[in-house]
Amino acid sequence: MACHEYIRLRQHYEAFLRHWGQVLLSAGDEPIGTPARLAAEVKQKALEERNAANARMCLHKQTCPVCNPKLKATHSSR
Repeated sequence: MACHEYIRLRQHYEAFLRHWGQVLLSAGDEPIGTPARLAAEVKQKALEERNAANARMCLHKQTCPVCNPKLKATHSSR
């Protein structure tokens, strides 16, 4: 079971994932004269945003007692 924060983070991750996919699919559609370096920077930024969103989601799932029942058991046994 996931908490509301995890669901929100998952939605952000999915949005960045879709954006990254769109960037990759449109890689050949740049206007004539667009520097290759600029296109590579756009791809890299989309990749970094996707990875950062995934990292936030994974970190939350590891540290949230609602999302990670093992944490709840550890906290309640103290």
